[in-house]
Amino acid sequence: MKTINKHFLIALLLLTLSCKTKTNENYNLLHITMKNSRSGKLFLRVEDSNKWKEIILNDKGEYTDTLVLKGKTFGRIVFNDEKYAKPLYLKKGEPTRIVFDGGVNNSELKEGAILENEYISELSREASKIQEGADPSDCDNIDEKCDLLLKNSIKKSESIDSVFAKLYKEEVKSTIGVIKYLCTAKLEAQLLKQKMEEGSLSKGKPSPEFVNYESFKGKATSLSDFKGKYVYIDIWATWCGPCKKEIPYLKELEKRYHDKNIVFVSISMDAKADYETWKNMIKEKEMGGVQLFANEDQSFINAYGVAEYPTFILVNPEGKIVTARAPKPSSPEMEKMLGSLNLQ
Repeated sequence: MKTINKHFLIALLLLTLSCKTKTNENYNLLHITMKNSRSGKLFLRVEDSNKWKEIILNDKGEYTDTLVLKGKTFGRIVFNDEKYAKPLYLKKGEPTRIVFDGGVNNSELKEGAILENEYISELSREASKIQEGADPSDCDNIDEKCDLLLKNSIKKSESIDSVFAKLYKEEVKSTIGVIKYLCTAKLEAQLLKQKMEEGSLSKGKPSPEFVNYESFKGKATSLSDFKGKYVYIDIWATWCGPCKKEIPYLKELEKRYHDKNIVFVSISMDAKADYETWKNMIKEKEMGGVQLFANEDQSFINAYGVAEYPTFILVNPEGKIVTARAPKPSSPEMEKMLGSLNLQ
């Protein structure tokens, strides 16, 4: 009986150690030191979570935590009033020790996945070079540079372990998306400035028209159909992340103002090939208001100098411009704007 117990205990001990070793592979001991902090606040987001966790530093400006890493192991650490973001690769089973210097918006990795994070830092530096030299009037040139960055980065990642290589490729593609977004944002600012200088988009000017856009219900719809009501227009696309984040706020506005003289119109700028995707998303998200499909007609958005999505526009009951760049539904300014209107 004693022999059986002894063997049983040994087996149990080995099983415990085996489980412990396997579990530890999903953990990362994170130690952060903050110097010269302007705000005294740090925020951490790990993996695919949309939630930011506030990091509370001790009296020495330090923070230690054990993170559970279930899937992807990329994190984002934001400091100095959320003006500086540090992408960080957290290697499972290894500690990470990083020092932030808020005085110069810089960071230094002291321990952890040094090589992998150097690749990420190099990616950020190359992206900054492309962005700083970006000519908003020549986005084709940006595309060429981004394609070269993607090609070179993928070639580099082949020398790294397969887990990181996969994540790194995703990070490169995400970075390229940001570069192109910022380029189009510059272009839009340029176009809008030009339109405003011309006076064509000033408050009180007749709004450019959209004509016979197909509605979700299959009806040909034009801006002139809404004469007598304010028209809040959402220019969006199904693939646009920021657009989709505004959907719940827009739905809430539609409910609250459904009996007022304002109509909420969403115009999808999706490609013709994504027509069914557009219809399915409207069903899945139970989107209200007037849903229109532009069918690749860009005359309306070009007249408004729109180069990025989402963009919001407000037109008055006489079909004249209230603002060519209205607040987004989630903005506190939206309530102020609606409160200033004569909504009956």
